[in-house]
Order: sequence, then structure tokens, then C-alpha cells
Amino acid sequence: MWIGGSFDPPHVGHEISALWLISALNAYMVEIVPTFEHCFGKKLTDFRHRYEMCRLIFDKYDSLFIKGSDLEHGVFVNDIEKKLPKPNITYNLLNAIRSESYYEDHEFAVAVGADLVPDLHTWNKWDRIAEIAKIVAIGRSGFENAKTPLEIYQYPADLSAVSSSDIRNKKVGSWGHLAAFSFYPTKNITTCEGGMVTTNKTAIAEGYDQSKRRGKRITAYFRGLECALIDA
Repeated sequence: MWIGGSFDPPHVGHEISALWLISALNAYMVEIVPTFEHCFGKKLTDFRHRYEMCRLIFDKYDSLFIKGSDLEHGVFVNDIEKKLPKPNITYNLLNAIRSESYYEDHEFAVAVGADLVPDLHTWNKWDRIAEIAKIVAIGRSGFENAKTPLEIYQYPADLSAVSSSDIRNKKVGSWGHLAAFSFYPTKNITTCEGGMVTTNKTAIAEGYDQSKRRGKRITAYFRGLECALIDA
């Protein structure tokens, strides 16, 4: 089983998909193949960074044993794209992977996200791709029962709504419930000392604000300030 893509960046949705292919579809091996460069010229993060990020996620799954199966399964990251002529297309990539000795005695399949299904038949030599490999569409929210003239296997399982595009568009300081910044003199931005906390959670913001005022809520703080001004 093969999963290709930009992986810019790889995320938990990719991880879940790979493990689902092994546990639900009994794939013997899943290969993660990051694209070296986008065939339509889309700007991507440097290949070596995306490749190493994939390895950080998937290397721990290189040896898996599934209950009820006598086979050793695994997920592996393949850097074959950097060795192929540029620009590369999926058909050439699949032929290069199939030429590896492992696939001589094994059935070959390609996994894609359900969001790609409507456009599969427009890919270069996609009809020939469908001849040499089974096409498995992994469910994705909003793309149930997508239409295509090709014979593919579609699974309704909605595994993850995580999007690499959404991750790329997030700003520094907007990850998780809060983020902390240091303004120590050795930092690029400094106030000589101090720091900053950012959050989009009202309760967390109020908690930090209250601690800054020694436990007083901001409403109580301004009430006290108002009384002091009146007394003056």
C-alpha cells in the first residue's frame, strides 16, 4: 500500500490513515512517499524537512503485529521521489516503486484522500495507474461518495478532519490553549527581561490577568480605582 502527498506538514490525520490501512484493510506494508516537488509548481517546504518530519511520525511503526494476523506489518517512509526525473508524475513514481524487488510477489494499491476522488481521472496517465494498482479512497469529511469514472474502493470512514493547509496557515502563538514567549536579551525580540503569553481562551486570559493583579479580578480592580478617584 502506498500513500503519496506533499506532507507539508505531516500530521496525525496521515498517521491515523496509515494505521487504519493496516488494521482495517490488512495492508501488509504502508509506504509514505513525500512529493519532492509539486507537479503544478506549488511551493513546498524543503523536501528534506518534510521527509524527516514523516520519519519522526512513522519510524516507530516499522514493526507492528495485528491481533489475529501472523504477519509482521509496518509503515515506512520512502524518499524515492528525490531520485526520479523532475518534474515527476504519479504514474512514473508507481512504476519505480513497483520495480523494487519487494513488490514482485505482492498486490499493489494506492491510497488517496476522498477529497481527491473527483479529480483523479484528470491526472496524467491515470487510466494506466488504475490498471497497475488498486485505488483506495480514505474517507474525509465533506467528500462522502465522491463521483469518479474510475473503479476505486471508497470507504466511508471519516478518520480525521485535520488539514495540512490549516496547519500551515496557523500563526505563531495560536497553537494549543496557550503559548509562551521569552523576551530574554538573547532572543531576537527582547525587552531585556519578561515575556508574553497568548491564548484564545477567555478563562485562561482572565486567570493570567487576575494573577497579575495579585488575585483581584479586573472588575474589582477598576472598582477600587474608581473609589480612590472619588475619594481624591
